[in-house]
Amino acid sequence: MTNPTKIVQLSVLTFAVAISQAFRTVPAITVNGIAEEMNAGPAALALFGGIFHWSFALMQIPVGLALDIFGVRHTMIAFSGFAILGGAICALAPNVNWLFLGQTLVGIGCAPAFMAAIVFTSKHWPAARFAGISGLVLALSGGGMLLSATPLAWFIDRWSWRSGFVVLTAMSLVTLLASAMVLEKTAVNRSRSLATEVLSAFYDLRFVLFGRRPIALLALGFVMYGALITIRGLWIVPMFVERYALTLVAAGNVALLVSVAIILGPAVVGHFDPGDKTRPSVITVLAVLMAATIGGLAMSDGYSLWLDVALCVFLGLISGFFILVYAEARSSYPPGLTGRGMTALNMSIFLGAAVAQSLSGVIAAGAQKVGWNAIDAVLLFLSASLLAGTFCFFTLIRAAKPQGQPVA
Repeated sequence: MTNPTKIVQLSVLTFAVAISQAFRTVPAITVNGIAEEMNAGPAALALFGGIFHWSFALMQIPVGLALDIFGVRHTMIAFSGFAILGGAICALAPNVNWLFLGQTLVGIGCAPAFMAAIVFTSKHWPAARFAGISGLVLALSGGGMLLSATPLAWFIDRWSWRSGFVVLTAMSLVTLLASAMVLEKTAVNRSRSLATEVLSAFYDLRFVLFGRRPIALLALGFVMYGALITIRGLWIVPMFVERYALTLVAAGNVALLVSVAIILGPAVVGHFDPGDKTRPSVITVLAVLMAATIGGLAMSDGYSLWLDVALCVFLGLISGFFILVYAEARSSYPPGLTGRGMTALNMSIFLGAAVAQSLSGVIAAGAQKVGWNAIDAVLLFLSASLLAGTFCFFTLIRAAKPQGQPVA
């Protein structure tokens, strides 16, 4: 029988993941207010949304080292402080440069949340229950995306975009206090110096960065989440406001529906995992279908509100194929490399998200200069990049060694 104390501790970590999800997607409902108050253009707004993912991705290796050396509790307490500071800076920012700084610190502060929950689960639940518990953590933490839809849109509509960051900063403070009070205390591992651990981590990454199979996974990872989060986390609310003159709250309701679909997607798709033999083909088909949906969303500009809503919800559901990519990565490496393989994939995913959000602003600004619709141009760019990454994945994975063989 599961220890109730461990359930409470995992609940604290799940709450932290939810706050990370909310911070990651809150730009979608704050960019209009920021643009109006600070006279920020599309490029600056996209960078504002993308900086979180840059800092989040680049902190993955340090986070892994901190969890191994200092444990879950110390890591969560230390990093939560960055999220609180960054959120406060965003709430009080006098200009976009301060917003960039705040988002950088928020990304650092949120970086360990999911991995801390995974490490904690692996230590306290048997292997047979690991996937189920991890899936439950992901599903429950999806509440963070729901929070950054209608609820925060109501706060922002009633007060200002700054109120969204005030709410999330307060919740980050709760995370820090709960981590200090509830999470278990673990002894610090001093078997090797920190410098040795860092050098070893970087050296071992060569096994999961080179070779057909690693590159195939990294290529698809680089574009798959970036396409989704750029739409949901940055452009979905401005798109519905621009196309159909919806209020901020009404557009937030659409974002809420899409968030629910994104939460349900992995559970639905993961239930039908076809196994190692045919999984790459299924991943390819679903990735192409996702790219086609994004392209259709660009082509349907202004045609029908309900068609656009349906396409966005379907996009959220079909994005659940991400869980199959993680399953493919997990089965692609021998046990001694699985953790590093997953870390490399996670870095690629969030670096790709940072690049996609940053480039989307450049694409939007360029489209405006030549008289094209900025959001349609961004959607076509995301669709094309996802198709390119999918082609690279399928081409390389077919020529790669079967799972379980040494990665070369």
